[in-house]
Amino acid sequence: MSPSFHIPYILPTALLAFALVLKLPTFLRASRDPDVRATTLLLIWATAVLVVITPVNIERLNDLTGVPNIASPWAYSFLTAFCATGLTMIMRWREPPSVGRRRRIRRIYWIYAGVVAVLWLTFILADVPTARIYDLDTYYAGTPWMREHILLYIAAHTVSSLVAVSMLWKCFPKWPTAG
Repeated sequence: MSPSFHIPYILPTALLAFALVLKLPTFLRASRDPDVRATTLLLIWATAVLVVITPVNIERLNDLTGVPNIASPWAYSFLTAFCATGLTMIMRWREPPSVGRRRRIRRIYWIYAGVVAVLWLTFILADVPTARIYDLDTYYAGTPWMREHILLYIAAHTVSSLVAVSMLWKCFPKWPTAG
């Protein structure tokens, strides 16, 4: 496979890594600031997700472990953690520090940690002997336990996206309808 094929992965990964490098001095100066930590964590997860989902790295992980498709729960775990971090970042932007906010942030992390645990459990229970780098979701969509694995990831990602849109919609002024 030609390296140019992976440009759609390389370019955003490089840009996020560059943003992380630019943010590093701020993180070092203000590492105790929860907003700075949250922003840095979000950039780290976003960069890690793009590194993990690159087809070359998916294939490497499958080969390294000797387990076909092990990159599936690995990649979905990173994406799920990124979703949780994104939601908590929005909460940090919207709400002043409080016990309630801290409790809701912890709840989000625990819920998404549970999703990650169930992703690994469904993968362990699934029978996916043929490595599929590009079409795992469609190839195994009808397979017991892998079907649930895929649906769980999609559901968690969809819920995260809808909740994020809802939170952002509530906190921004109604300028789109102001005409």
